[in-house]
Amino acid sequence: MLASVTDAADRDYRLYVLSDCVAGPDPQVHMVLMTSVFPRLADIVDTAELRSFLEGSRNPDGTRPGLGSGRRRII
Repeated sequence: MLASVTDAADRDYRLYVLSDCVAGPDPQVHMVLMTSVFPRLADIVDTAELRSFLEGSRNPDGTRPGLGSGRRRII
């Protein structure tokens, strides 16, 4: 997970890490990554927030809020 997030951030993607869809073998390391490291590189959301975000109303130009431009990845 760490390698994927840092690589995508280095490539200037806007990232969304789904907090309720990732886990790590060491709970302490996972907690540090999710609370200290990943928030500097990505937006941390859960699946309910993502669903709401994706189902949201469209902008006047027909794009969805937050998804209209730029390179974004959900990890």
